[in-house]
Amino acid sequence: MKRSTFALSLALALAMTIGLGAEVKAACPTVSCSSAGNPGDFIGTFGCTLVSTSSSGLITVSLLQIASDGNSNITAYAVVNNSNNGSGNTFVDWNTKSGTGTYCLNTDLTGYIFPPASAGICPFAIFVDISGFEVRLLDSTQNNAGAAVCELQ
Repeated sequence: MKRSTFALSLALALAMTIGLGAEVKAACPTVSCSSAGNPGDFIGTFGCTLVSTSSSGLITVSLLQIASDGNSNITAYAVVNNSNNGSGNTFVDWNTKSGTGTYCLNTDLTGYIFPPASAGICPFAIFVDISGFEVRLLDSTQNNAGAAVCELQ
């Protein structure tokens, strides 16, 4: 099966939405890029592994696929999750979304991914490897630790 083209930003947003949907989240920090980087440095379909833990001890592992258009927009994402929740069904099957997430990059290839407001989740700090083949993400939600490594597909 051919891999779809995705943008990294949107995939992370979805993974965190599903992975942390049951958690009560604190206010998000106000973040922005300080220099005008080239949004074209972040383009393509990325496959990600995201691990997050909440202050209550819930650990969620997600596989993500995200697409970026290289013009500061996340265009599509898909996610599947599993957690160590003590009750109920811990596995959440693939969920595909299209969305309107955005991102910004600084000239040093750091920046932020901003999930759609409807997702109800905080921005992700992002670092794009100079090769453009790998991206790393960090969740900015207070009392939550989440990080992802994503590779160009």
